[in-house]
Amino acid sequence: MATIDALRWYILRVVSNAEASIALEVEKQLKDAKLWHDTYQTLVVAKKVEVVRRGIRQLVDEKLFPGYVFVRLNLTNAVSDVVRNTARVLGFLGNDSGPQCLSDEEVDKILHQASEAVAPSDVCHALEVGKMVRISGGLFSTMEGMIESKDLLKQRVKVSISILGRLTAVELGFDQVEIIEE
Repeated sequence: MATIDALRWYILRVVSNAEASIALEVEKQLKDAKLWHDTYQTLVVAKKVEVVRRGIRQLVDEKLFPGYVFVRLNLTNAVSDVVRNTARVLGFLGNDSGPQCLSDEEVDKILHQASEAVAPSDVCHALEVGKMVRISGGLFSTMEGMIESKDLLKQRVKVSISILGRLTAVELGFDQVEIIEE
């Protein structure tokens, strides 16, 4: 049984874009070799970020360290051999003398980075039908109009603006309008 004092964090270099599956495979290989303990841990460091794809805002996981998997274990020769021989693992991060473990401060900093998630924009809650807005991007920037409808799924609003004396509806993303404070 691994003692808590012997557990250290190490970094594995792995094939990019397969970090999560490799982390699971490392766990499986160690369990099959009867070397896995409940105190061991694998971690792919990622955080939630808001992206716009095809005009739709989505929250996705973005890897902070692509090509790396963090493992917390008691590194014995047997454990090291099993981990190194796992498919798509390129090796431990370290120097000529062997794998280097991370300090507690480094681990805390990394875990803190992962916990900082980008919150979805609160502007969608403030955009209500009937409110006046100023267009901040695109062809109609600086023009003002009134919100006619709001589509939460597509993160878009339909705004009526006056062009040559006629009301015209334009569809804009939430990020292209600003509420006019009265």
